[in-house]
Amino acid sequence: MHRNGLAGVVLLLLALSACARSSRRGNGASGFTTIAATISDPARNQVYVGDATSGRVVAISATTGDPVREILLGSTIGGMALDHCFRQLYVGVTGGLRIDVVDADTFQRTASLRLGTGVYALAAGLDGHLLAVTGRGLLDLALATLQTTTLKAAVDRDALLCTDRLTTRAFLIEEDGGEIVVSCFDLTQLGALHQTSAPGAMAGRPVGAAVSFDGATLWVATDGADGVYRLDAATLQVIEAIDAGPGLAAMATTTTGTRMYVSRGDPLVQSLNLDTYAAGRDVIAAADVAERGVHVAPNNLGLVLHGEDGSISSYATFDVGFDVPTALRQGGDYTATIQGTPHAPWYLFMSLAPGYIYLDPPTAPDPRFLDLSLADAFRVLNFGVFDAAGRAQLVETIPTDVPATVDFVVQVAEAPPIGFAAIEVSNPLVVRFLGPDCN
Repeated sequence: MHRNGLAGVVLLLLALSACARSSRRGNGASGFTTIAATISDPARNQVYVGDATSGRVVAISATTGDPVREILLGSTIGGMALDHCFRQLYVGVTGGLRIDVVDADTFQRTASLRLGTGVYALAAGLDGHLLAVTGRGLLDLALATLQTTTLKAAVDRDALLCTDRLTTRAFLIEEDGGEIVVSCFDLTQLGALHQTSAPGAMAGRPVGAAVSFDGATLWVATDGADGVYRLDAATLQVIEAIDAGPGLAAMATTTTGTRMYVSRGDPLVQSLNLDTYAAGRDVIAAADVAERGVHVAPNNLGLVLHGEDGSISSYATFDVGFDVPTALRQGGDYTATIQGTPHAPWYLFMSLAPGYIYLDPPTAPDPRFLDLSLADAFRVLNFGVFDAAGRAQLVETIPTDVPATVDFVVQVAEAPPIGFAAIEVSNPLVVRFLGPDCN
C-alpha cells in the first residue's frame, strides 16, 4: 500500500499565508444541532440541509450561505435525495417511519411514502428508484409501484451511501468493530449478489465517501491513522492510502472528481488536486468544522461548511467565480456571471471530461491550473475582459454537437495580473443534460 504524505505539505501551507484564507460570504445560517444530511440542487444552486433534531429542511444559497427556504416536516430527519430531473426532493423522516416528497420549486410537501421503519440515508437510484438505509436494512424502492427489494438485511444506521454518476452502482460504507466495510450493489441487476471489501483492509470509522467522475475510484475518508483510502470501484480493493493526518472529521470532492477537501474538525479545511495530490488553496472557516460537515457547492464555486457552533456558512475557494446553473438542455441559452480581477482577460472553456492543464508546476505551493482535458473535445466557448468592477455577464448556448448522454465540464479562467505568481484561475463545474422526460 502506497502512502502519500499530505501532512508534510500542510505545514508548508500553514507557513504561507497566501495559500490559506478565510472567505466567508453572507450571514449564513445558525441553529443547526445535528445535521443528518446535505444534498446539492444544481438546478437552483442551493444546498438542502436536514436538521435531524428539529425536523426541518432548510435550503441554503450555495453562493452566500444564507437560508432561502425552509419546511418543517414535524419529526426527526434522516437522509435526502433528488430525482434526476431535480424536481422532487425525497426526505427520510426517521421518526415518522416514512419518506416525504417535497416539490423543489414550491418547497411544499406533495406526498408521503410510508415504509413502517426508520430512514437514515437516501440516494437516487436508477430509473425511478430510491435507495434507503432503514431499520430493515438497505432497501431499493420502486417509486411507481412502491415495491421494495432488500439489498442487504443488516445495515449500520450511521452508514454512508453514495452512487456513481450514472447511478448504475451503489456503495454502502459501514463501520464494524473498528473496521470499515464497503459493499457495492449493481443497480442494473438488483437480484445479483453484492461485492464486499476484504476484511481488515481499512481501519476506523467512515467520515466521508465519494465516487470519481469516471466511476473507477471510490474515496473513503476515515477518522483513523490512514486518512483517506483510494479503492478500485470495480473490485473494492484498496489501492493506496493518502496520509492526510489522523482523525479526519469530514471529506468531500468536487463533482469533477479532481479536487478533494478534508477537515480534522478544526477551522482548517485542506484541499488537494487528485492527479498528483498537489495541495491547492485551503479555507480557514470561522468555526470548528463538525463531523461530516464539509460539502462542495453544486457549481463547485465554494464550500458549504457546518460548524460545531451550529452554523452553516459558504466559503469561496477560487479567485475566479463562474455562477451558472449546472442542469441545462442542449441548444438552450443560459446567462453566466463571471467575477475576477478588474480589467483582466477571461476565457470560457468546455471539455467532455475533467483533467488538468497546469500553468505552474504541480509542486508549486499554490499551483495555477485549468481543470479540463485537452484530449476530450476541449474548446474555447468565449472570451473577453472584466469591467472595472471585475465582472462580466454573457449569454451562452449549450452546444448541440455533443452526445446527449454525456455530461461536460465548463470552466472560466483569467489571465493572472502581473506580479501574481500564485492565483487560482478557475472553478470547474459539470453541466448535466436534462432529458426529454424532464420537460
